Amino acid sequence: MADAREWGGVDSLIGPGCRVEGAVVFRGGLRVDGHIAGDVLAEPATGGCLMLSVPGRIEGDVRAEHIIIGGEVIGNLHATGRVELLSRARIIGNISYASLSMQAGARVSGALCPQEVATWPIGAPTALGASGYNLGPLVQKAGALT
Repeated sequence: MADAREWGGVDSLIGPGCRVEGAVVFRGGLRVDGHIAGDVLAEPATGGCLMLSVPGRIEGDVRAEHIIIGGEVIGNLHATGRVELLSRARIIGNISYASLSMQAGARVSGALCPQEVATWPIGAPTALGASGYNLGPLVQKAGALT
């Protein structure tokens, strides 16, 4: 996992026991130990780094330059830089990244989409709807998850 010197440290914190409903737009470093029900977006001009700790949960899309996940995300991840999935990370959604590292034990139910030069989607709204992934239970059929 990246240390604070490497990713710029924490400028904002959503602590354990805190629940945020709606889109969160941040600048710099954001650490989430609580629960966010909405999209989490770094300002495109500043990049930003999101760190989701083990007890943390996000239900929505995440967009930032550097994303470190230790908790659970039900939504798509889009990083213009690096995505780090720690051993207890649980992702239900697609991951778009320029660089990816994944520790043993991390789980992803979705597509991994490497980008040679990851960019913010043209015309992307500042707060995206949580779409593009299935919130229903995963069902195993003929050896494949659907």
